[in-house]
Amino acid sequence: MSNIYTVGVEYSKDIWRIEEQSFNVDLGAPWGDVLFVSYAPDKSAYGNQDVTFSIIKPSDGVELFALPAVEEENYRRNEQFNQLLAVSFKDYNQDGALDIIIIAEYERNVYSEEEGNIHQEVRLYRSRPEKGDFILDMDRMDYLNINGLNHTIEEIMEHVSEAGSPEE
Repeated sequence: MSNIYTVGVEYSKDIWRIEEQSFNVDLGAPWGDVLFVSYAPDKSAYGNQDVTFSIIKPSDGVELFALPAVEEENYRRNEQFNQLLAVSFKDYNQDGALDIIIIAEYERNVYSEEEGNIHQEVRLYRSRPEKGDFILDMDRMDYLNINGLNHTIEEIMEHVSEAGSPEE
């Protein structure tokens, strides 16, 4: 019975794939050529569920890595995901490994003091090839988002070094 349920969950996940923000990319060691996939949330079931991202093995569709969520259990407090504006693969911290930069748009919901306010948010996923993962670079993300330096990939690349050293 659980196998049938699992197959259904995987199938439904593909329904929410954001084609224009999913890419074949060579992320270097240890990943190599992979498919980076962006998934929209199913807002009909969970209004404040957030967008998700996976690194997929192209040959068989196996998920190699699910990028970590910004908030616990991938639910946003007081806002809803609107759209992905950009996904880019750049070595923003100049350590020789490709990192992932994402710009997403959110709308604060009626429970917020700033009702209806649309805003952008940058996510920085720092590659750790030695550990075979990507982690959220929260200190740098917070700096860029608080200072409104999150509108374009170029703007992010220009100011990310001002945010200091990455957290471990």
